[in-house]
Amino acid sequence: MGVNKMKIGSTFGDELAAAGLLDAVATWGDDGSITYQPDATQQQIARIEAVLAKHDPNAARSVDLRAKRDALLAACDWTQCRDVPDAVAAAWQPYRQALRDLTKQVGFPDAIDWPVAP
Repeated sequence: MGVNKMKIGSTFGDELAAAGLLDAVATWGDDGSITYQPDATQQQIARIEAVLAKHDPNAARSVDLRAKRDALLAACDWTQCRDVPDAVAAAWQPYRQALRDLTKQVGFPDAIDWPVAP
């Protein structure tokens, strides 16, 4: 996730460090990007995004959109269970991947092309 450090302010990184989230869970690049460690939990990511939302008005929108995305993913988790036919699981996999890639869209969070469930 890229953020504008000028809009965020200098205390953002300090707040993440004080919460034990910077470096252990995420790194904050000089370009304003936040990179989550592969083992970062959803709870840790949510804590970082909550701090970010206090500093950047656009971040609150991102947090809301991620919550919607997470709910859509949770609603179709059943499609990936072992007892679901392979054809059903395969039909849902591109949709689920598109949801996970939502934040990588060029216009995120302002312009989003929501995938359509099969």
